[in-house]
Amino acid sequence: MLKSLWHWLKQLWQRLWGKSPQPQEAVTLPEVVATPQPLTATDYEFMFHQLLEGVAHGWQSQRVEKFFNQVGDRATVTDWVNWISGFGYTVLNSPQPNAELARRLELLAIQTQNIPHVSEVGAISYALSTQLMLRQTGGEVWEYEGPDG
Repeated sequence: MLKSLWHWLKQLWQRLWGKSPQPQEAVTLPEVVATPQPLTATDYEFMFHQLLEGVAHGWQSQRVEKFFNQVGDRATVTDWVNWISGFGYTVLNSPQPNAELARRLELLAIQTQNIPHVSEVGAISYALSTQLMLRQTGGEVWEYEGPDG
């Protein structure tokens, strides 16, 4: 206690009379460069649903491209294609109808068809969308049989 009081008084005296205490050596900490972690399956699912939600709300090709550019340091297009394949397998094995998911996947395919580096994502999304729609109709394909058909 007395030591800390003496130290405080000594510093006060030095500040008042212009003597600064000896500068202490600056300790430099090593710079930590954080490398982005790859996406987990949960991350892929969350981000893919965000992407589909955005497309459903009117995202155009430029916004979709920006999405993929922003996550590009954590996942490649090949990673996305592989994940969507697994996701598609799960969705197709589910007994629940997924008309809304099929519609959003089709919208994603439309928005990515003119973005060369992510067109693969659009192609697999379109294939999954088609399979979901065919499953809902029982595989029936309706054809127009009118007078001009």
